[in-house]
Amino acid sequence: MRETARARQPRHRAAAQFVAPVLALLIVWFGFVEDIVRSDFLVFLRASSQVLNGVNPYTPSSDAFLWGGSAYVYPYLTAFLFAPLTAVPVATADVLFFLLCGVAIVSGCRLLGTRDPVVISTLLLSSTCIRSFQVGAINALLFLAGAVVWRFRDRAAVAAPGFTFFAGSKLFLMPLAVWLVFTRPRRAVIASLAGLAAWLGIGFVLQPISVAEFVRSMSVLAQHEGLQGLSLYRLVHLWVGDPLAGLVPMLVAGALLAAGIVHRFRRSGPPARGDAALFCCGILASLIATPVYWSHYTLLAALVVLIARPTRWAMAAFSLATWVAARPDHLASLLQFPTSLVLVTLSALLLASLAPGRSAPDFDVDQGLAVPTPSTEDLCVAR
Repeated sequence: MRETARARQPRHRAAAQFVAPVLALLIVWFGFVEDIVRSDFLVFLRASSQVLNGVNPYTPSSDAFLWGGSAYVYPYLTAFLFAPLTAVPVATADVLFFLLCGVAIVSGCRLLGTRDPVVISTLLLSSTCIRSFQVGAINALLFLAGAVVWRFRDRAAVAAPGFTFFAGSKLFLMPLAVWLVFTRPRRAVIASLAGLAAWLGIGFVLQPISVAEFVRSMSVLAQHEGLQGLSLYRLVHLWVGDPLAGLVPMLVAGALLAAGIVHRFRRSGPPARGDAALFCCGILASLIATPVYWSHYTLLAALVVLIARPTRWAMAAFSLATWVAARPDHLASLLQFPTSLVLVTLSALLLASLAPGRSAPDFDVDQGLAVPTPSTEDLCVAR
């Protein structure tokens, strides 16, 4: 009887790993998403139809529609990724995209070595994840791409396409290239940067507007939406003014990257931990430096938690921080630093990861299997 009960435990765990995220996604869909118009998703869908029909998807930089929240402002090739969804009715495409994003988040967690259903469900029920679902943003897909880059960091053929989509779809994520340059083999660096250059270069050649017009549109967009979002740029602008609004975030992001580089090349400590720290610094630096920051961007910072300290308490702290920052009528609004609150919490988790302790399980890259560190209890049982 005892052996039978022990044999059933893996089945129960496997069932929980499947059922808990599904229940969390059902709660998100019926409780927060079903009746909301997903503006970003409709923008992608419309842009995809336009590029497939040879129509210019971009709004002129002089048109106020550009910063109204409904204009397509992404690299040209990104629109083609939504082409399959244009073949079905919008309502069907909406559900399919939600399911795709849900699977992307769960898959990203598992790629990073996290199979705990509580951790995954807590992330799915965080404010930043729910908000990403509500607007139909591509952050879940970027989350999966970031997980792929880290998981297959020693396989250039897999990491390079992941990095290309990661940094090529959201240009403010390019600081992660610092991690590539300082930690990866030359082959991986060349493949990743070449893939990104090809993605952007082909898009610039095919797109119906000039590169100068595209850059001008991004600059105008940053000036308008930067003062409406939750960025450090907005915080500095409110407290100090324009002269330092653009400089301070860049300096903070640069300092964070420099700290990650110094830690990477410290002689004490395993190199793998330094790689993880610099990867996390690259993610955080990207979020700090961008002038346009919406609450659903913070979903990308969950990569930091899952790499630095993939525990239930860490994910609970992350989720709580996103919910506090999402409430404009509470403390976050009064102090005018909702984004800073989240990023400071994540930075603390990053620093905690540098102390001795159990981190995410490493991977046997050749076999593609997770190799968890055995606990003391496991060793006692083995004996």
